[in-house]
Amino acid sequence: MNAPIISVVIPVYNCAPYLKEAIESVLNQTFSDFECIIINDGSTDNSKSIIQSFNDSRIVYTENEQNSGLVYSLNKGLDLAKGQYIARMDGDDICMPDRFQKQLDFLKSTDISFVGAQTIFIDEQGNKIDKNLFGNKNYTYTELRKIIPKINIIPHPTIMGNAEIFKKYRYRKGIKTEDYDLWLRVLSDKIKIEILPDILLQYRVHNQSYTNVTLRKKKNPSWQDFVGKKQFILYRIKNRKFGSFEFRVLKFAIINFVTGIWKSIKNKF
Repeated sequence: MNAPIISVVIPVYNCAPYLKEAIESVLNQTFSDFECIIINDGSTDNSKSIIQSFNDSRIVYTENEQNSGLVYSLNKGLDLAKGQYIARMDGDDICMPDRFQKQLDFLKSTDISFVGAQTIFIDEQGNKIDKNLFGNKNYTYTELRKIIPKINIIPHPTIMGNAEIFKKYRYRKGIKTEDYDLWLRVLSDKIKIEILPDILLQYRVHNQSYTNVTLRKKKNPSWQDFVGKKQFILYRIKNRKFGSFEFRVLKFAIINFVTGIWKSIKNKF
Protein backbone atom coordinates (compact mmCIF):
# COMPACT_ATOMS: atom_id res chain seq x y z
CA MET A 1 0.00 0.00 0.00
CA ASN A 2 1.38 3.39 -1.02
CA ALA A 3 1.93 6.05 1.63
CA PRO A 4 -0.72 8.79 1.66
CA ILE A 5 0.07 12.31 0.52
CA ILE A 6 -1.24 13.88 3.74
CA SER A 7 -1.31 12.69 7.34
CA VAL A 8 -3.94 14.43 9.45
CA VAL A 9 -3.10 14.52 13.17
CA ILE A 10 -6.08 14.90 15.54
CA PRO A 11 -5.52 14.73 19.31
CA VAL A 12 -8.78 14.04 21.14
CA TYR A 13 -9.68 14.55 24.77
CA ASN A 14 -13.37 14.49 25.78
CA CYS A 15 -14.66 15.97 22.53
CA ALA A 16 -17.69 13.66 22.23
CA PRO A 17 -20.40 16.29 21.49
CA TYR A 18 -18.44 17.63 18.51
CA LEU A 19 -16.21 14.75 17.45
CA LYS A 20 -18.46 13.12 14.85
CA GLU A 21 -18.86 16.38 12.94
CA ALA A 22 -15.13 17.08 13.15
CA ILE A 23 -14.16 13.66 11.76
CA GLU A 24 -16.78 13.86 9.02
CA SER A 25 -15.38 17.22 7.91
CA VAL A 26 -12.02 15.50 7.38
CA LEU A 27 -13.32 12.38 5.69
CA ASN A 28 -15.47 14.45 3.30
CA GLN A 29 -12.60 16.53 1.95
CA THR A 30 -12.45 17.03 -1.83
CA PHE A 31 -8.87 15.73 -1.64
CA SER A 32 -9.01 12.13 -0.45
CA ASP A 33 -5.45 10.74 -0.43
CA PHE A 34 -4.77 11.04 3.29
CA GLU A 35 -4.63 9.10 6.53
CA CYS A 36 -6.48 10.43 9.57
CA ILE A 37 -4.47 9.75 12.73
CA ILE A 38 -6.68 10.12 15.81
CA ILE A 39 -4.97 10.01 19.20
CA ASN A 40 -7.42 9.45 22.06
CA ASP A 41 -5.67 11.03 25.04
CA GLY A 42 -7.39 9.14 27.83
CA SER A 43 -10.88 10.50 27.21
CA THR A 44 -13.42 9.68 29.90
CA ASP A 45 -16.48 10.32 27.72
CA ASN A 46 -17.63 8.21 24.74
CA SER A 47 -15.08 9.65 22.31
CA LYS A 48 -13.64 6.18 21.69
CA SER A 49 -16.95 4.66 20.60
CA ILE A 50 -17.62 7.62 18.30
CA ILE A 51 -14.25 7.25 16.60
CA GLN A 52 -14.65 3.49 16.22
CA SER A 53 -18.13 3.90 14.73
CA PHE A 54 -16.52 5.12 11.50
CA ASN A 55 -15.81 2.44 8.93
CA ASP A 56 -13.11 4.16 6.90
CA SER A 57 -9.73 2.59 6.16
CA ARG A 58 -8.07 6.03 6.22
CA ILE A 59 -8.59 6.30 9.98
CA VAL A 60 -5.60 5.28 12.12
CA TYR A 61 -6.76 5.04 15.72
CA THR A 62 -4.49 4.96 18.74
CA GLU A 63 -5.02 5.76 22.40
CA ASN A 64 -2.88 6.77 25.35
CA GLU A 65 -3.22 4.62 28.46
CA GLN A 66 -3.83 7.78 30.45
CA ASN A 67 -4.26 11.47 29.79
CA SER A 68 -0.74 12.50 28.76
CA GLY A 69 -1.30 16.01 27.48
CA LEU A 70 -1.45 17.75 24.13
CA VAL A 71 2.29 17.87 23.42
CA TYR A 72 2.70 14.13 24.00
CA SER A 73 -0.25 13.33 21.73
CA LEU A 74 0.90 15.69 18.98
CA ASN A 75 4.38 14.19 18.90
CA LYS A 76 2.90 10.69 18.92
CA GLY A 77 0.87 11.68 15.87
CA LEU A 78 3.98 13.04 14.14
CA ASP A 79 5.79 9.75 14.80
CA LEU A 80 2.93 7.73 13.28
CA ALA A 81 2.53 9.96 10.22
CA LYS A 82 3.49 8.42 6.87
CA GLY A 83 2.45 11.25 4.57
CA GLN A 84 4.59 13.79 2.71
CA TYR A 85 2.64 16.54 4.46
CA ILE A 86 1.13 16.75 7.93
CA ALA A 87 -2.11 18.61 8.61
CA ARG A 88 -3.29 19.66 12.07
CA MET A 89 -6.86 19.46 13.22
CA ASP A 90 -8.68 19.41 16.58
CA GLY A 91 -11.51 17.12 17.62
CA ASP A 92 -14.05 19.90 18.06
CA ASP A 93 -13.38 22.01 14.95
CA ILE A 94 -14.71 21.73 11.40
CA CYS A 95 -12.67 21.74 8.19
CA MET A 96 -14.06 23.40 5.10
CA PRO A 97 -14.44 20.78 2.31
CA ASP A 98 -11.65 22.17 0.13
CA ARG A 99 -9.14 22.87 2.89
CA PHE A 100 -6.65 20.09 2.09
CA GLN A 101 -6.75 20.68 -1.65
CA LYS A 102 -6.12 24.42 -1.35
CA GLN A 103 -3.28 24.07 1.14
CA LEU A 104 -1.66 21.19 -0.76
CA ASP A 105 -1.79 23.09 -4.06
CA PHE A 106 -0.18 26.08 -2.36
CA LEU A 107 2.64 24.07 -0.76
CA LYS A 108 3.41 22.26 -4.00
CA SER A 109 3.59 25.48 -6.01
CA THR A 110 5.79 27.50 -3.61
CA ASP A 111 8.89 27.20 -1.43
CA ILE A 112 6.75 27.62 1.72
CA SER A 113 7.14 24.81 4.28
CA PHE A 114 4.08 25.49 6.51
CA VAL A 115 0.78 27.03 5.51
CA GLY A 116 -2.10 28.11 7.73
CA ALA A 117 -5.45 29.67 6.93
CA GLN A 118 -8.08 31.98 8.35
CA THR A 119 -10.86 30.76 10.64
CA ILE A 120 -14.22 31.78 11.97
CA PHE A 121 -15.28 31.12 15.56
CA ILE A 122 -18.40 29.04 16.20
CA ASP A 123 -20.28 28.10 19.39
CA GLU A 124 -21.56 24.74 20.68
CA GLN A 125 -24.40 24.71 18.14
CA GLY A 126 -22.18 25.71 15.22
CA ASN A 127 -23.38 29.32 15.08
CA LYS A 128 -20.83 31.89 13.99
CA ILE A 129 -19.90 34.05 16.96
CA ASP A 130 -17.00 36.07 15.62
CA LYS A 131 -14.86 36.70 12.60
CA ASN A 132 -11.18 35.95 12.59
CA LEU A 133 -9.40 38.25 15.03
CA PHE A 134 -6.71 39.09 12.50
CA GLY A 135 -8.78 39.70 9.36
CA ASN A 136 -9.17 37.71 6.17
CA LYS A 137 -5.84 38.57 4.64
CA ASN A 138 -2.79 36.82 3.35
CA TYR A 139 0.11 36.94 5.81
CA THR A 140 3.37 36.33 3.98
CA TYR A 141 6.53 34.84 5.42
CA THR A 142 8.14 38.28 5.56
CA GLU A 143 5.17 39.71 7.46
CA LEU A 144 5.07 36.81 9.90
CA ARG A 145 8.80 37.21 10.68
CA LYS A 146 7.91 40.72 11.86
CA ILE A 147 4.62 39.92 13.64
CA ILE A 148 5.26 36.60 15.42
CA PRO A 149 7.94 37.92 17.81
CA LYS A 150 5.22 40.20 19.18
CA ILE A 151 2.07 38.06 19.02
CA ASN A 152 0.97 34.65 17.77
CA ILE A 153 -1.53 35.05 14.94
CA ILE A 154 -1.16 31.56 13.42
CA PRO A 155 -4.25 29.38 14.00
CA HIS A 156 -2.72 26.07 15.07
CA PRO A 157 -5.52 23.72 13.84
CA THR A 158 -5.26 25.16 10.31
CA ILE A 159 -1.61 24.29 9.76
CA MET A 160 -0.35 21.95 7.03
CA GLY A 161 3.38 21.46 6.62
CA ASN A 162 6.24 19.51 5.17
CA ALA A 163 6.36 16.26 7.16
CA GLU A 164 10.15 16.03 7.29
CA ILE A 165 10.48 19.53 8.77
CA PHE A 166 7.50 19.01 11.08
CA LYS A 167 9.12 15.88 12.51
CA LYS A 168 12.50 17.57 12.86
CA TYR A 169 11.17 20.46 14.97
CA ARG A 170 8.35 18.67 16.81
CA TYR A 171 6.68 20.14 19.92
CA ARG A 172 8.82 20.75 22.98
CA LYS A 173 7.92 19.18 26.31
CA GLY A 174 7.15 21.48 29.19
CA ILE A 175 6.01 24.31 26.93
CA LYS A 176 2.45 25.54 27.55
CA THR A 177 2.28 27.58 24.35
CA GLU A 178 3.55 24.66 22.28
CA ASP A 179 2.40 26.01 18.93
CA TYR A 180 3.81 29.51 19.49
CA ASP A 181 7.13 27.98 20.51
CA LEU A 182 7.16 25.94 17.30
CA TRP A 183 6.50 28.98 15.10
CA LEU A 184 9.24 30.96 16.85
CA ARG A 185 11.79 28.16 16.36
CA VAL A 186 10.82 27.60 12.74
CA LEU A 187 10.81 31.27 11.77
CA SER A 188 14.06 31.96 13.62
CA ASP A 189 15.69 29.34 11.38
CA LYS A 190 14.20 31.10 8.32
CA ILE A 191 11.86 28.26 7.46
CA LYS A 192 8.91 29.78 5.69
CA ILE A 193 5.34 29.94 6.97
CA GLU A 194 2.44 31.70 5.29
CA ILE A 195 -1.24 32.21 6.14
CA LEU A 196 -3.76 32.04 3.32
CA PRO A 197 -6.61 34.59 3.25
CA ASP A 198 -9.18 31.79 2.79
CA ILE A 199 -11.40 30.71 5.69
CA LEU A 200 -10.67 26.98 5.80
CA LEU A 201 -11.67 26.06 9.35
CA GLN A 202 -14.47 26.69 11.81
CA TYR A 203 -12.86 27.08 15.24
CA ARG A 204 -15.26 25.96 17.95
CA VAL A 205 -15.31 27.73 21.32
CA HIS A 206 -17.20 26.05 24.17
CA ASN A 207 -16.95 25.66 27.94
CA GLN A 208 -14.43 22.81 27.78
CA SER A 209 -12.51 23.87 24.68
CA TYR A 210 -8.82 24.58 25.05
CA THR A 211 -9.30 28.09 23.65
CA ASN A 212 -12.09 29.06 26.03
CA VAL A 213 -10.51 27.47 29.11
CA THR A 214 -7.22 29.17 28.30
CA LEU A 215 -8.87 32.55 27.87
CA ARG A 216 -10.66 32.18 31.21
CA LYS A 217 -7.47 31.16 32.99
CA LYS A 218 -5.35 33.85 31.41
CA LYS A 219 -6.17 36.68 33.81
CA ASN A 220 -2.76 38.06 32.94
CA PRO A 221 -2.09 37.14 29.28
CA SER A 222 0.95 39.41 29.11
CA TRP A 223 2.68 37.30 31.74
CA GLN A 224 1.95 34.06 29.87
CA ASP A 225 3.24 35.65 26.66
CA PHE A 226 6.41 36.62 28.56
CA VAL A 227 6.91 33.06 29.81
CA GLY A 228 6.54 31.64 26.29
CA LYS A 229 9.02 34.10 24.83
CA LYS A 230 11.44 33.56 27.73
CA GLN A 231 11.44 29.79 27.14
CA PHE A 232 12.25 30.36 23.48
CA ILE A 233 15.04 32.86 24.24
CA LEU A 234 16.68 30.51 26.75
CA TYR A 235 16.46 27.68 24.22
CA ARG A 236 18.20 29.75 21.55
CA ILE A 237 20.92 30.91 23.95
CA LYS A 238 21.54 27.31 24.99
CA ASN A 239 21.95 26.38 21.33
CA ARG A 240 24.16 29.43 20.68
CA LYS A 241 21.82 30.89 18.11
CA PHE A 242 20.97 34.51 18.71
CA GLY A 243 20.34 37.03 15.96
CA SER A 244 18.05 39.89 14.99
CA PHE A 245 14.94 37.70 15.19
CA GLU A 246 15.75 36.66 18.75
CA PHE A 247 16.43 40.28 19.71
CA ARG A 248 12.93 41.19 18.51
CA VAL A 249 11.45 38.39 20.60
CA LEU A 250 13.49 39.60 23.59
CA LYS A 251 12.26 43.16 23.08
CA PHE A 252 8.62 42.10 23.22
CA ALA A 253 9.33 39.69 26.09
CA ILE A 254 10.54 42.67 28.14
CA ILE A 255 7.38 44.59 27.23
CA ASN A 256 5.24 41.59 28.24
CA PHE A 257 7.18 41.32 31.50
CA VAL A 258 6.63 44.95 32.46
CA THR A 259 2.97 44.83 31.43
CA GLY A 260 2.47 41.56 33.30
CA ILE A 261 3.99 42.92 36.51
CA TRP A 262 1.85 46.06 36.26
CA LYS A 263 -1.34 44.02 35.77
CA SER A 264 -0.46 41.73 38.68
CA ILE A 265 -0.04 44.74 40.96
CA LYS A 266 -3.24 46.31 39.66
CA ASN A 267 -5.24 43.12 40.24
CA LYS A 268 -4.21 43.09 43.91
CA PHE A 269 -5.83 46.47 44.56
